[in-house]
Formats: sequence, structure tokens, C-alpha cells
Amino acid sequence: MSRKNTFIPVALLIVGICGCGDESTNATHTAGEVDIGLITHITGSLRGGGYDVKQGVELAVDIINNEYDLALPMAVTAGLTNINGDTIKLVIRDDQSDGTVAAAQVENLINIDGVVAVIGSYGSAITEPASEAAENLGIPFLCPVSTAHSLGQRNFEWFFRTTPELNVFAENYFHFFADISTWGHDFDSIAILSVNNMWGNQFADVINTLALDNGYTVVADISYEFETGTLDTEVGQLMAAGDVVLMQASYLPGALLSVQTYKAMDYAPIAIVTYGGGFVDGGFVDSLGADTENVLSRGDWALDLAAAKPIINDVNALFNAKFGENMNSNAARAFTGMIVLAEAINRAGSTSPEAIRQALLATDFSEAETIMPWEGVQFDAATHENVLARSIIVQIQGGEYKTVWPSAYASADLVWPYPAW
Repeated sequence: MSRKNTFIPVALLIVGICGCGDESTNATHTAGEVDIGLITHITGSLRGGGYDVKQGVELAVDIINNEYDLALPMAVTAGLTNINGDTIKLVIRDDQSDGTVAAAQVENLINIDGVVAVIGSYGSAITEPASEAAENLGIPFLCPVSTAHSLGQRNFEWFFRTTPELNVFAENYFHFFADISTWGHDFDSIAILSVNNMWGNQFADVINTLALDNGYTVVADISYEFETGTLDTEVGQLMAAGDVVLMQASYLPGALLSVQTYKAMDYAPIAIVTYGGGFVDGGFVDSLGADTENVLSRGDWALDLAAAKPIINDVNALFNAKFGENMNSNAARAFTGMIVLAEAINRAGSTSPEAIRQALLATDFSEAETIMPWEGVQFDAATHENVLARSIIVQIQGGEYKTVWPSAYASADLVWPYPAW
């Protein structure tokens, strides 16, 4: 099911301050509950990714508040055992896929709803002002999904990120390229296509740098506007660039439009290697079906990792029962971020923001304590990045995201080069 087209019952959304849709507005704290804010895209152009985040966090809260036979932190006992068994109350506010609204809504979560921490959002350009609002008010902000490198370079005290950031993903692309060159898949030239915003521009910058460092030539570096209705000119430029590996950063609208245009113009590069975003949104395969086959993406997570981590099947079964669909990488990262935040609050034994911040700094999850293909979770003392985060490479095969790299996690053979239309 594509969350891009998910119907939202009117009763679900309450019009709040600034006209923003909220699922809980002017919340009143109840004894026995700890209020945590979720800022995400319920409406607007990025609502598909926003719903992924929402669902992942909601499942985590359900597991934290109840008893589950899962080998994960916070699962086997109910509630926050070090805070009188209090349960977590999730207070959700809609940022409308807009950074200005996001900042205002985080202020509302803190000043009106009284949350002790905030988790979110999806798009990096939205997370940037949202987390700045939390920083200014001295409240912990856990970023589980947004990957722009600059988010961790602001010397913030209250910002923590569990997901790998852009540079981790980008470096892994070139480790992947080095590995597959030993399989006979050599190439010299790279073309870049990216959405013209903070996330896309930072992607293009780091790929340009790493390509040069690794002996590749970037023969085309093309950006497009998020709102564009055509990519004919850009694809024409890609075709003129010759035989290349195309590296692309697009949200769902751009991912859909680009693949439709590639097919219409019969464009088939050596490979299409994407930076997650719309290419791992549930709406991508749902909307284009077989036309998405063989697209590669940086991977945060995939269901087939369950062969190496069986806990994934258990968590996905709960997710499917709750939402009627399988978990995707956005939901998996959001789920993990919420578990990490709750475990820190519980370990702090307090809802004091500073106590929670100190507990986050001391976080130490092992590889076995997450559903992710990471070595664990530990935050760098200065940047608050997860120094144990890692990534994989997935490829759409048979309508599913299959891990193709690294070999230790691979469930399918790499299809290379990209077949002609």
C-alpha cells in the first residue's frame, strides 16, 4: 500500500496552532505517563516518508508500554521501569512538510504539550529547523531518519542522530564499487542527478569529492527543482554524458518522474545507484511496479536481513499486524530511534532534560540489540552521531528490496549492468 495515497480520516487530525494538523493538541499531562513529541509529515509533499516514521515510532511505543517476548531493550517489561512503570504518551504534531511549520510545532510540543523529548522528522530540510527549535529550548531531539551531513555539524548539545549520515552512506558506495570491480564490474564515469535542496546538494557535493578521491570522473552534475513537472531536459543531458553510473538523490515525486522519463526516453545507464529517499518509499514500487526493477539504493535496512537477524521477522510480524503492510527502511530506523530514546529516558530514571541528555551520551547498544545492520548505537561525544551505524546496498528484484552488498548480508546476486528497457 502506498502511504502517499493513504486516506486520513478527518477525525484523526485536529486543527492546532498555526492551522497545523495535530493528533494531539494542548495535551494535558497525566500521572503515570511520560510525554514524548513526534514531529513528522502527516500532510504535504513528504507525507509518505512521514507516515513511515510515524508507524515505526508508534510500534516502538506499543512495545515499550507493554510486555513482548522480544530480545530488544524495553520489550520484555511494561513501561519505564525506572520511572515508576510510567508509560509513554506519544504527542504527534504535523509539520506539513514545511520547515517553518516544523519549528513552530516543536515549540508547541515543548511549551504547550510539555514533552520531555522530541523525535523526528523525515526530510533533512524539515529536521534542521525543527531540531534548532528544540535546541533553543533545551530539550533532547532524537533524529532517526534524516541524513544530511550538516545536521551533525552544528555543535548542538541536544541533537542526537541514530541513523547513518550522508558521509557514511557515500563512503560505502565507493567501498561497494571497489568490491564489485573485483567481480569484473569496472567503470570510469559517474553522473549525478539530485533535487535542489539541502539534502540533494550535500549529496552531490560529497559524491563529487569522493569520486575524485577514488579515481572516477564526474561527467555530469545536474540538479532539478522539487516542484518540477518534467525532467526531459535533465535526462537529455544524462544521455549526452555517455556510459555512466548514475547516482541520484530524489524524494518520491522526483523518483517517480525520473524513472518514468528514463523509460519514455529509453535511457539506461550502466547502473542507477540512488540515495534512498523516494526510491525506498513504499509508494515507489507500488506506483511503478516492474519499471523499478534493478534500481540500486543505499540501504538502511531490508526485510531479507532476517536471515542474519531473525528478530526482524518478529518485529515485522507485529508491524504487519498493526498496519497491514511490511516494515520498510524508514519505519525500521524510526522504530530503532524510539527504542534508543526510551531506553535512555528509562536509564536516566528521570524526565529532566539534562538527565536524558546525559543518558543519551552514555548509550551503548550492541549489534544484537537492534533490528538494524549496525554494530550498535553509541553517540560521539562531540557530534552526537551514532559511530556504530553502517549501511548496506539493496536492489529491487521481483518487487522487493534485496540486499546485494556486503556479501555477509546478501540475499541475492547483483544484477549489473542495468538492463535496456
